[in-house]
Amino acid sequence: MDNEEVNWLTIGDGRLGLDSIRIRSLGFNEVLATDISPHLLDIAKSKGLIKDFKIENAEKLTFEDESFDYVFCKESLHHFPQPYKALYESLRCARKGLILIEPNDVQQTDNAFFNRRDVNFRGKVLWFAGVFFRKFGYSLSKTGRNVGQNLIPTWEASGNFMYPFSKRELLKVAYGLNLYSIYFKGLNDHYIEGCEFEPANVHESSVFAEIVSVVKEKDFKVQEGKAEPDLLMTIILKVAPDELLAQKLKENGWQRIELESNPYADL
Repeated sequence: MDNEEVNWLTIGDGRLGLDSIRIRSLGFNEVLATDISPHLLDIAKSKGLIKDFKIENAEKLTFEDESFDYVFCKESLHHFPQPYKALYESLRCARKGLILIEPNDVQQTDNAFFNRRDVNFRGKVLWFAGVFFRKFGYSLSKTGRNVGQNLIPTWEASGNFMYPFSKRELLKVAYGLNLYSIYFKGLNDHYIEGCEFEPANVHESSVFAEIVSVVKEKDFKVQEGKAEPDLLMTIILKVAPDELLAQKLKENGWQRIELESNPYADL
C-alpha cells in the first residue's frame, strides 16, 4: 500500500500537532491530530501546519473500531489519569498497529538491576534484601528508595500519577488481545530547561552540544549492558507486516517478538 493511502491518528498531539507534522513529512498525507485541548492545535491549523484536528479524550475515543491504519502516541500515555483505558482505546481504533514512545519502567525490566555489570556482590545482596523486605512494607533506606531502583511514586501537579511502561506489561496486553507481533527498541534522551529555544546545532548551541554528549554517553552504557534506555519504543501489530516493513525494522535494530497464538481462541 502506498504511503498516501495509509491513514494515521495521533494521540495527545497538543503541541501544535508536531507528531502529525513529522508523520506527514514522511509522505503520509492522511494524519489526524487529536488532543483534549484545542488551544495549540487551533494555532497550528490557522498557520497551515496541520490540515485538521479533533478534540478527543484518549480514554474514550469517539471513532469506530479500526478507523485508522495506525495510531501513534508519543510521551503522552503516561500523563493520562487512566492510561490503560487510552491504550486499549488506541488499539481498538487501529486496524494495523499502534506505535508508542513512553518512559521505560526499568523497575519492571526483568532483573535489570541485578544483571548490570557494574553492580558488585554486596550491591546484589542488598538488592535481594530490599525486594524481600519490601514485601512486608519495609524499606532499606529512609527515602523509600530500594537499592538501585527508584521506588518513589511520581505525581504531576495536576494530580495524575505518572505511569512508565515495561516490555512485560505491553507483552501481556498484546497476548491478552491475541495480537500478531510486537517490536521493541530503546531510546535515550536528555532535557535541559530552555532547550526548546536552542538551535539543533552543536556548533551554535552549547546546550544542544551538552544534550548530544549526554545522550551518546547513555547510549554507550546501554550498549555495554550497564544501563537501561530512558524510553521504550513499541510497535504493537494487529496484522502481519509485509516483507519490506519487517526487513526495515530489523535493519534499524528493532527487537521482534512473535506472539504465540491462543490455542483456545476458536473454541
